[in-house]
Amino acid sequence: MKRISILIGLILIILAGCAQSSVTQGDQPEPVTPVEITNVTRGDLQKEHEIFGRAMPGDSEAVIPKTSGELIELNVEKGDVVEKGQVIGKMDPESIQNQIELQEIAVAQAQTQLDNVIVSKEQAQSALENAQLQRDEAARSNEEDGNTSLAVENARIQWEQAQKNLERMEELYEAGAIPLTQLEQAQIQEQQARIAYEQAQNQAESGERSVEQADNAVIQAEQRLKQAEIGVEQARLQLQQARTQLQQTKNQLDNTAIKATISGIVTEVNGKEGGLVSNTQPLATIISLNPIKIQANVSADELPLFQKGEEVNVYIHPLDKAQKAVVTYISPVVGDNGMYTVEAELENNNEEIKPGMMVSFQLPQTTVSDQLLVPTSAVVEQGDSAYVFIVENDRAVQKEITIIETQTAFTAIEGDIKPGDQVVIKGQLTLTDGNKVQIMKEDQQ
Repeated sequence: MKRISILIGLILIILAGCAQSSVTQGDQPEPVTPVEITNVTRGDLQKEHEIFGRAMPGDSEAVIPKTSGELIELNVEKGDVVEKGQVIGKMDPESIQNQIELQEIAVAQAQTQLDNVIVSKEQAQSALENAQLQRDEAARSNEEDGNTSLAVENARIQWEQAQKNLERMEELYEAGAIPLTQLEQAQIQEQQARIAYEQAQNQAESGERSVEQADNAVIQAEQRLKQAEIGVEQARLQLQQARTQLQQTKNQLDNTAIKATISGIVTEVNGKEGGLVSNTQPLATIISLNPIKIQANVSADELPLFQKGEEVNVYIHPLDKAQKAVVTYISPVVGDNGMYTVEAELENNNEEIKPGMMVSFQLPQTTVSDQLLVPTSAVVEQGDSAYVFIVENDRAVQKEITIIETQTAFTAIEGDIKPGDQVVIKGQLTLTDGNKVQIMKEDQQ
């Protein structure tokens, strides 16, 4: 009996404890889950497209001597760093110096010849002026002699009159009408008139000949002056040619110093001191490493990722280094390998990037455009379904979503949410729909 009473008492105590426990649990507040949030956005998803290529010299030039001859000095070898304009070799200048001396003599001779023909021209000019004066004097003298034609005509008339008078005197003498002396006097007058007529003719012809001779002298003087002027022009041309040849030879003397055409590294040397070099074969090859060139072959699908003049990201694999480069060339035609050549330049101030190093273009490529974006960490996946939690009125609201594309940082989605909604990015794994949440601030994390 005593045992039954004890048992009943224990049961009552237990029941009383359970009742008290139930009352206590009913008085506890609703649990609150701390979460971190961010805003839903709308935008594009991009992925990094990698295209591999090789580093190449920014420039490469063969240094070709400007003249041929014996190389008497060589100042570089493979691997040397040179600056543009630096003398890398010298050629024997002796033969060129000899040519300069001969051509200086030729210039002096040409100058003397020019001086002589200039004197000849001046003499021809003076002779022409004298001939013109003599022609004018002959013409004036011919005019001063009177009207030569009139004088000849008067002498002719007088002679004809004397002839008629002589004929009449002869008739009278035969008729015995006059004495012999009177006939002889008529004969003398006829002879004198004839002589006067002949003299007048001769004088007229002499004046005309003088003028004609003076005219011919002027013509000859003009021809000599023209020839002298041609001689002066020819002599000047010969002098100019001699001076040009002299300057060209002096330039050749300057060209005996062989200079680097660009700054860079000597990669090839094709000569030695004492040997002959040619103006058709390179003595050395120099490559420039700053800037350096990146070259890659791309497909037709990848070609739109490049724009000439655009800045792109590149990654130098042996140096584990990222850098910016500028696209300088995009081939307009496809190569034999079915690819297009693309080139870019980048700074290489310390020349640590070497030709042949593997370099890749890191190009952003848009994969999704104008879609809702949430951090990938916000997406909760269960089986074939996915959802996110949106905070509304301090409570977690579960939203079913469709995943369009997922990347490491962001995921493009579709669903009953909008840009600006507060999506849970930390604490969502312990949430259920409708849970009360507390948004953690940065200073509370």
